[in-house]
Amino acid sequence: MKKMILPLSEAHPDALYIEPREYFDEAILGVTNQPDSYHDSWYRESDMNIIVYDIDMTVEAIMKWQGCSPDDALEWFYYNTQGSWLGEGTPTFYSDDYDEEDEQK
Repeated sequence: MKKMILPLSEAHPDALYIEPREYFDEAILGVTNQPDSYHDSWYRESDMNIIVYDIDMTVEAIMKWQGCSPDDALEWFYYNTQGSWLGEGTPTFYSDDYDEEDEQK
């Protein structure tokens, strides 16, 4: 069972988007207020609707934006994107292969 993803219109006013948005908005899946240890690198409050990005699409956006290889884009993603804490509005990242039931086993 996947976490609930809400429409983008439900985002908290302080929710952060990845810049430049012309590259990264295509990777947005929606918003969530359900943090979990699998996706979030940081502790956050559960009542704030934050932006959810698809990991694969975010890496593709980095490749287009930076003009770099997949390996360089993945390194950039883990260090500069997923690994950056910018406060409660920091986005989270989901992958297609994640299943919440796997985490509970």
